Amino acid sequence: MQFKQTRKIGVAGGFFNQLMGNNSSYPIVGKGATMLHYTDRDAYQVVWVSKDLKECKICPAEVEYEKDGSGYAHPTGRIHGANLITLRWRNGSWKCVHEYITYTKEFIEMMDARCGKGKWFGWDAHDVIDGLFDEDHKLRLVDGVTRKAKKYSKISIIFGVQNHYRDPHF
Repeated sequence: MQFKQTRKIGVAGGFFNQLMGNNSSYPIVGKGATMLHYTDRDAYQVVWVSKDLKECKICPAEVEYEKDGSGYAHPTGRIHGANLITLRWRNGSWKCVHEYITYTKEFIEMMDARCGKGKWFGWDAHDVIDGLFDEDHKLRLVDGVTRKAKKYSKISIIFGVQNHYRDPHF
């Protein structure tokens, strides 16, 4: 399996991040990973990989910053295991998988008929909507009303390297 990531060079962002974004690396459990941003880099640790290598879970690596204000940091060897991020190789690039709860199509159609299209967050829908949220004001999973959904966002990542940097000029 070939995991060839490509990133345009000279368009936007840090030159070194653009160069590192062009790679064919793949995840290996226990090895590092570096998520590349505009100019910054975040260090992660790979904690799980699927058999086909197309999905993995990473968690942030704990880092200690240099005291000189350069923005560089060194991994301490510890990880923040509670903040797992799922990545999936999809359509020629690595994507961050975001899982969320949303309304079903049938529920939206029912509420539009009851209150008017897009107007069902007023008092007309108060009795139905109130019970759908938990104490943290997050939508709950309710049979026939809400469903789990996934959204994918493209990321630039290099596996096998654990590098952390915060650009002090931004």
